[in-house]
Amino acid sequence: QVARRNAERMMRMINDLLDLSRLESRRTPVSPRAIRLSGVLADVAITLKPTFDAKLQNYVEDAPGDLPTVMADPERLHQVLLNLLSNASKYSPEGSQIRTMARPEGDRVRVAVRDQGMGLSEEDLRQVFSKFFRAQRPEMTGITGTGLGLAIVKTIVELHGGEVAVESKLNEGSTFSFTLPLADKPA
Repeated sequence: QVARRNAERMMRMINDLLDLSRLESRRTPVSPRAIRLSGVLADVAITLKPTFDAKLQNYVEDAPGDLPTVMADPERLHQVLLNLLSNASKYSPEGSQIRTMARPEGDRVRVAVRDQGMGLSEEDLRQVFSKFFRAQRPEMTGITGTGLGLAIVKTIVELHGGEVAVESKLNEGSTFSFTLPLADKPA
């Protein structure tokens, strides 16, 4: 069982590295089109419902019903949201709340994922989107990951012409956000 778990972890890391390499070299196309963000958010929420339920976490989606369409590759946007929301669950305690917010911001939409987790130090914040970065804290013992997920998120968002950001306080939680261009930008 230990060998199997290690082999699975190694396979996830290899797949993440290959995915990141293909994205950075633009060998994997990102095909943005006009989409409704609400549909992708709903799909990711359904995918992660068992994860949230297992930790008795309350998932809240806060987005206006008239949110404008965005230019995004739906599969890659799903990957970004899945990564951010699964991280929020992984690093947050049982019974906590995880909130996704989306709001228009000029010619973009900002999407934010807020958790009530362990948070990040100032030093960690400077490195959080780097390849293989994992905060070194005692309470993270047993939490698995490759340290590539946020680097992949950053690369995908930037390939869409967006930006990533993070705000965090130790022991209070984190908010990871990103922007996407509107599908119908004003001239």
